[in-house]
Amino acid sequence: MVKDASYENVLNAFLQNFDSTKQEILKESVEIAQDYSDFLHFYTLDVKPSVLVLGKSDEAKDFLDFIKTSKKHSYEAKLLLPQDIVAINGHLGDFEVKLKDEAESYHFAQIVLFYEDEHLQRFMGCENAGDYESAEALMEVLDSRIGDYQYHNIIHYDSHKCQYHQRRPDKNGQGYCHQCADVCPTFGVTKDDSLMELQFSALDCISCGACVMVCPSGSVQRDGYTKESLYKIAKLYKGIVPVVLAQADLVLVDGIDFKESLPLILAQPRMLNEVYLLSLIQESGAQVVLFDRSGDMRLKESVDLINAIFNQVYQKQAIFLANDIQELQSCILQATIQNNFYYTYYQQHTEALRQIFSERLKFVVLDGDFGEVVSGGNTYGEVLVDKEKCTLCMGCVGACNVQSLSAGDFSLLHNPSLCTACGYCVDSCPENAISVDFGKIVLKSRWFEASVMASDSGFRCVECGKVFANTKAVEKIKNIMTPIFGNDATRLRTLECCETCKVKVMFGV
Repeated sequence: MVKDASYENVLNAFLQNFDSTKQEILKESVEIAQDYSDFLHFYTLDVKPSVLVLGKSDEAKDFLDFIKTSKKHSYEAKLLLPQDIVAINGHLGDFEVKLKDEAESYHFAQIVLFYEDEHLQRFMGCENAGDYESAEALMEVLDSRIGDYQYHNIIHYDSHKCQYHQRRPDKNGQGYCHQCADVCPTFGVTKDDSLMELQFSALDCISCGACVMVCPSGSVQRDGYTKESLYKIAKLYKGIVPVVLAQADLVLVDGIDFKESLPLILAQPRMLNEVYLLSLIQESGAQVVLFDRSGDMRLKESVDLINAIFNQVYQKQAIFLANDIQELQSCILQATIQNNFYYTYYQQHTEALRQIFSERLKFVVLDGDFGEVVSGGNTYGEVLVDKEKCTLCMGCVGACNVQSLSAGDFSLLHNPSLCTACGYCVDSCPENAISVDFGKIVLKSRWFEASVMASDSGFRCVECGKVFANTKAVEKIKNIMTPIFGNDATRLRTLECCETCKVKVMFGV
């Protein structure tokens, strides 16, 4: 959370709308976010007043003339045609532009496009003129970056929890989970399928929160608003209806009557997924109001999933989603305290997001049977195992990094509530014994328990009687090796021996 003097002024003025008790809650929530912010990794970039205008329309020519009339900065500007460009590389502050039939390159600090180019639009500092209502509005954005442009690491990434990082590629040569890179509208998150690694660009990140929302394992966290800080903030709202707002929207809601509710101010509410939303509902013990002017569909999917669960269990809505001011006021009037929603879960720092969601959802379901709900994406599901094919090699257990699959005593266990349905276990199974039933959550107690998916008996060494493997594994090896060993009785017998007796039989000890 960046310390911004203008935002603090707006916040201080906004606080005056509430009594002293609620003011303290709001102040403490802001302080918690600041405590979890990384103020050490800030960077400064020198951005010169130079702009490349790309396009051949009259609007492009007019904007070039408009730039040259700027009184705030003396811009160096040039108009080029897209078809004359060979390549554009670099970043905000230093874009290198190579032209046909010219040996030397041009350098510009920013670029304005008067045509559609999805690749260039992903760069910070490369603006599509069509996204702005006026030349003045576009100019204001360009002006804001001139001089010492400061940025920092908004996204923090833990590769150990990631379900893409250095895993084998799938059959299409891609990773099993790369949703963060898929949803990023800029070059803030990209993937390298040759290395199976993610790259994060603090410079190109626009803090939209999409990567945080879609990450099923919690390996991607937002600066200031980690799962730990959001948990602490949620606990402040016990017995209060939280109204989730973006910092940028404070100036828009100054005239709203919050009644007994209290705003919960976040840098970007669109980062909230179902784990964070459920935590807020349960820690407050109330219905939650969420204000999102963007109409983000991924956020709506998370809201719809939580509401589907609560409607089936409690016959009540848990979250009111508002997209404009009038709707926000209406939602605030409808949301109330719901004591039966309240549940506090003392989450640990080491717990993954899915584990937290599992524990919280378990409280909602308890011993009931509320059927199934369909999830908006494929990050929920249940692993299915063909018991006849499974040899308990436990390759799938080694592949699972969320502990949804585990090994028991000669058995394979599966807790579906922890599964992110990444599918890595499917292709890790040498017997083709595994499949995944995607896109559902079962609202029954068994969904949260580790059930036996396949089992076998122990195989005893024919020499000493010690159990050293499971029967199916030994039988599989015997089937493979018997044709190779032929009539060699000694070598065939070693297949049924433990590691100690195998040597004795081989050497006749």
